Amino acid sequence: MSDRVSFLETRVEELTTELRTLTVRVEGMAAQLGMASTPVEQPKPRPVFAAEPESASEEILSWAGEKSLLPRLSTLCFVLVLALVLRTLTDSGIVGKQIGSFIGMGYATLLIGVACAMYLKKSPLAPVFAISGPALLATIVLEVHARFASLPTMPAYGVLIAAGIATAVIGHVFRVAIPVIVGTLGLCLAGAAIDYPNPFFPMLGMLLLTANLLGTFATRLHRCSWLRWILLAVTLFMLVLWATKLGIALRGASPVPPSLAATWFLPTIALFMVTFVATSLLGILTSGQEKISRFDLALPTINAVWVFLSAAYVVSSMGTSLAVHGFVGIAAALGHLGVCVWLAGQSPERARGASAFALAGSALLAMALPLALNNAVVPPVLLAATAFGLAFIAHRWQRGGVRAVSYLLQGYACFVFLALSRVKPAESLTIVAAAAAALVSVIALAHHRWCRTHEPPLDSKLFSRFDRRDLSASLVLMGALTAGFCALRSGSWLALGGTASPTFHSAQTVIITTAAAGLMVVAFVRRNKELRNVAVIVTLVALVKVFFHDLMLMHGMPLVIGIFSFGITAAVQSVVLGRWQSRTSREAETSVETAPPASQLQEASEH
Repeated sequence: MSDRVSFLETRVEELTTELRTLTVRVEGMAAQLGMASTPVEQPKPRPVFAAEPESASEEILSWAGEKSLLPRLSTLCFVLVLALVLRTLTDSGIVGKQIGSFIGMGYATLLIGVACAMYLKKSPLAPVFAISGPALLATIVLEVHARFASLPTMPAYGVLIAAGIATAVIGHVFRVAIPVIVGTLGLCLAGAAIDYPNPFFPMLGMLLLTANLLGTFATRLHRCSWLRWILLAVTLFMLVLWATKLGIALRGASPVPPSLAATWFLPTIALFMVTFVATSLLGILTSGQEKISRFDLALPTINAVWVFLSAAYVVSSMGTSLAVHGFVGIAAALGHLGVCVWLAGQSPERARGASAFALAGSALLAMALPLALNNAVVPPVLLAATAFGLAFIAHRWQRGGVRAVSYLLQGYACFVFLALSRVKPAESLTIVAAAAAALVSVIALAHHRWCRTHEPPLDSKLFSRFDRRDLSASLVLMGALTAGFCALRSGSWLALGGTASPTFHSAQTVIITTAAAGLMVVAFVRRNKELRNVAVIVTLVALVKVFFHDLMLMHGMPLVIGIFSFGITAAVQSVVLGRWQSRTSREAETSVETAPPASQLQEASEH
């Protein structure tokens, strides 16, 4: 049926076309006989089966024309042909290697100049020259230096830096990012490849510093954080390589090679640290209403950690005391925390980066305090107090990120005692360690209690989207319990004569089981579900301790005491949880009985 209708429609269109043709012929004959005063235009016949919408192939051709794809490909081919012809003439010996090298660099420089002229004329071919010029120049400089040895190291670095600056100027003048991106990548990658793995590191450091500054400038023209991540990765790799090779050379008996330049290492990484802090702060302050890039938020912490660790390794390799390095690290940490406090008091747009400097300052403080004080048990006390202070700052200016950093720092200050019991067992079992752990536990408990009486800011993305009930504060509570356990563990060690006897291990089991039972009772009295959940976690820890440690390594009365204490804890928790459930059921029934009937609610709403 549909085929029949389609045939009839086609036939009607054909008859209509024939009728129009006959009408035109009649009107033409009438005009020839003088019956019409104006000539009649003969319309073009309409094709019957022509497709109305534009085909996909025509759309592709239209897009290619708008993007000037074919002219750009053609221009790129001609640019590469000239470069390959020059390379062929140089390889065949027709043109000398040194002359051919300089001609090639001149040709690449000419392409950069042509790109500038093309941007001035707003030509669609300008990106072709802006990409090919810096890329060819970086390739030619690297090959001329490595293969032909006709360009020394310093001039090679100079040519790359000049090319990078030239592309930055072009990008700034014409407000385009392509020249800066290509020029910066060529500067960084070619510079890192020159004389690898034994470059002259101070000059390479200046080159990489220039590349990172140009990358920061490129992101102001076009948001491309990926470029800065690449530049940072190459920079960290080369500078860590410098620190590693320098440390090995300083620890050895042979003299340090001149390329390592031991006297330049610390000033160079200090310059990098200041530069990275400045660029990150600049990115945060100039973000405005836009979202701060993850790179600017992560850079302060990455920068602080790698600079401090690299410098500590080299300083220790020199045989110098690390105390001075620790105090320098403390000063840097206080500087980062000062920036955090300053940002927290700024407008909401600028204050979003306060957490980045809070985390960087906390990391520096955690690494520097043990070196400066030459002690491992006292620094956690200062860290715990700092974490509590950050919580006050976060509440004062309603900064959720700073509040989260205070949780992390407080957790580190507490759990570090548990790590010290494995790394430095002798130092963690002293009266000083016991007192420090007890003080940290008290500070952490106060921190947790304060957090439960002061809610996190409502406008914080972290707490409004991911942690609405502030469950992350439980980390502080568990850290406080851990520090308290370490304090009691050290006290039991001292009380039992300082010997790792089975009684000492049994005492640890009793401490854990007693804490689990006590937490459950307190949770029942206070109707606190958080304490109840933490008590369950502590009970699981006690279970693992009893059945996977004590049963395998202990025997006699200490084992009996440990298992008996766990049994009592399990019984207490069973009774408490049973009463908790019955109380919850009674409260639910009472609420149902005291609730007014639905009819009364309806009447009240009507009145």
